[in-house]
Amino acid sequence: MFSAPIPIAAGVPFASFAVIVTPGGSALVAMFPPSYFAPSYFAPTYFPGGAAAPILAADLREAIGYALAASNDITAIVGDDIYGGHRPPQLAALPRIVYAIQSDIPAQILSGPDGTSVARVEIVAEGLRLADCATVTRALRPIFDGFRGQFFGLFVRWAKKLDELDLEPYYPDDGSEKIIFRIQTTIRIDYYVPIPAFSY
Repeated sequence: MFSAPIPIAAGVPFASFAVIVTPGGSALVAMFPPSYFAPSYFAPTYFPGGAAAPILAADLREAIGYALAASNDITAIVGDDIYGGHRPPQLAALPRIVYAIQSDIPAQILSGPDGTSVARVEIVAEGLRLADCATVTRALRPIFDGFRGQFFGLFVRWAKKLDELDLEPYYPDDGSEKIIFRIQTTIRIDYYVPIPAFSY
């Protein structure tokens, strides 16, 4: 997978298009204002942590799932029990992660969308032991807090941890007397999005 600018004229280093070539050879093209990207953004795409990325995310929701599943610190505790949406499947194994995009608002200027969006993401670690939830929560920080760059095919301006909260424990759906502990982390992700073809 490779991202590259398209030269459009002498003296213009970057065009308004970002081209992403997948390992299979197909190309994805998105239009952006040329001033939005520094040359470093067009380096090969990497996972946070430096490993070469084998896949592209279709959207931010999918990219977050890939990032969580790529963390050895997280999967060592939750395995593949990582779920998008506000609630996991009934009787899903514990410990686990449940994440949801609370908002994803395209930024606007006087002429219309400016090619960026601001997302607020809630990631909840759930488990029968509070210590497991805390370990997973600590592992989130190096993934998201302060990250900037290419993120599974998305271009992230910056990501930041906003908040951490102990949610009220609850009893599982199986009717047992066990208590499920929960720690919620809120992340803000500012990232680039294609500009719609229409204008206001």
